Amino acid sequence: MHEGYIAACQVAYERLTLGKAFEQNIDGDKKSFTLRYIDWENIENNVFHVTEEYSVMRTGSKEHYRPDIVLFV
Repeated sequence: MHEGYIAACQVAYERLTLGKAFEQNIDGDKKSFTLRYIDWENIENNVFHVTEEYSVMRTGSKEHYRPDIVLFV
């Protein structure tokens, strides 16, 4: 969020659509894999829930964010 809302939205969009790549060393052999948050190929494998005015506590503060719409997958 320190780079602004537009940059944060772009990162969130890319994570949801592309996933996140990770590397791991297993017995000295480097492997990489992509964690996909949404199964786009078999959409019925996902459970979606949409809510409005969902309150989220800010890190290091007693204040809350209250986004208009939140999607849970």
